[in-house]
Amino acid sequence: MSTAIKKALALLSFSRKPPLLCGRVSSTILRRRICSFSSHPFLWKLCQKENKRMTVSKFFPFCASSPVVHETSPIKLHILLVESTGTATAKCSQPPFPPSRVLPSPSMNPLARQDSRPSFISWWSDSNPGLPGPTINLHAMAKPLMRRMYHCQALIFIKKNSGSRLSKDVLETYSSYLPWDYVSRATKVAILSELTHRTQSDSNDARTVVDSPVLYHISQMLWSPDIRVRSASSRLLGNLASHESTVLAISELKLYERLVSLVVEDFENSWMAREALLRIVQRSEGVQAIVEAQLLDHASSLLESPREVVRKWTCELLEIVFRYDSAVVTILESKGCVRLISLLSDNSRAIWAAARIILSSIARKLEVTPAIAAKLLDCVSEIQQSSSSELRRWTCDLLVKLARHEPTLPVILESKACVQLVILLADKHPEVIDSVTKALSQIAEKLEGAQAIVEVEVLDDVSNLIESSSWSVRYWACTLIEALVHHESILPAVLESKAFFATAFPLAQQAP
Repeated sequence: MSTAIKKALALLSFSRKPPLLCGRVSSTILRRRICSFSSHPFLWKLCQKENKRMTVSKFFPFCASSPVVHETSPIKLHILLVESTGTATAKCSQPPFPPSRVLPSPSMNPLARQDSRPSFISWWSDSNPGLPGPTINLHAMAKPLMRRMYHCQALIFIKKNSGSRLSKDVLETYSSYLPWDYVSRATKVAILSELTHRTQSDSNDARTVVDSPVLYHISQMLWSPDIRVRSASSRLLGNLASHESTVLAISELKLYERLVSLVVEDFENSWMAREALLRIVQRSEGVQAIVEAQLLDHASSLLESPREVVRKWTCELLEIVFRYDSAVVTILESKGCVRLISLLSDNSRAIWAAARIILSSIARKLEVTPAIAAKLLDCVSEIQQSSSSELRRWTCDLLVKLARHEPTLPVILESKACVQLVILLADKHPEVIDSVTKALSQIAEKLEGAQAIVEVEVLDDVSNLIESSSWSVRYWACTLIEALVHHESILPAVLESKAFFATAFPLAQQAP
């Protein structure tokens, strides 16, 4: 028997209680040797007392010589030599074959091991199927610790590089944390917040982020189950979209539908997604990308949202998009354009005020088609009967803008809105009457409009308006008469009306 093996037996025999936990056996096991011994009382006694796996360490570096094998071995000591790590595992067990046999036949693999029951607990259970007593899920214990270690490591890295410019190496390090589930969400939020701070005003850092692989991981964070991660990602994308040099790259990601879904579904993260979309549409490139992505088709559903903040934000978005001529036709043909009309009767003053601004902008556009004008006028005729004097006045102002376009004038004359104008001449509020006469004056500039006004016998009512105590009402009543007399075919009817005689007297002295 070699000296090294004797030292090993001596250590085993004097160990009252061998350690229960063995170090992990590396996959680079170079050799496995089976040593059998008999006639060693200490080993026999130890194996009877501790019928379990035992760990032997520190002495295996001495086991360089080949072990001695005895034929008659009531107990066998299996020693796994791991030369790469300098550790070993010893097992005391009954021999798997009769004592009369020295070793398995050459046809059998001496390293073969019977398959143990598969374990779902841990690697240690699989490696030690005969270990008695409870086992511990080491992986479950290690994951929280690993997340904490990664978090501390990331915070140290962020602090270390906070004073220097963003580089490719730094961003690659950041990107190594983002895609993995075993990295805590707090770590991802810290990284995204740092990048948000860097890109808020520095276009160079924003360009560096866009050109790095981290941009893809940032966009994927919009689908994170954690609301803080989604919020931080939305805010960072909004910062990147606010720079002229990076807005095109953000537009190419085509994240609009996801951002819109966050606006609708994610109550707590809604304002971050809204801010990101608003920053995207501040640039013509972003507006063009939104139009091509047919995002405006979702405007109708957003305007029908039960949440007031979503309806208001959608109005703001459409107002910004409408500033660009490339998006005008798309907005006018979308369902959202008509849906805006219904918002004029919204309970929120801020919402119907925003809707008024957009519809007034629509009415000023030359691209308004008769079909769109007809849809607007159908809704306007209903709003003209509103109990709000401010809404009634606004509908008249809208008709003024629509009447300036020659293609839409016939639609106005055929609509109920034109008839409703005559009724509003008897309104109790002077500001409403002022807007009505202004709208009639605009309609009367065209011959078709002047003829329609004469046919509904408006001139008798106008004569009463000239005697109004409101200077503005008197002014627009005279303007209406002036617009009518410009048409020769209408002049006889005007001369025979009471309104003409009312205007024959000087009214300038009544002006303030």
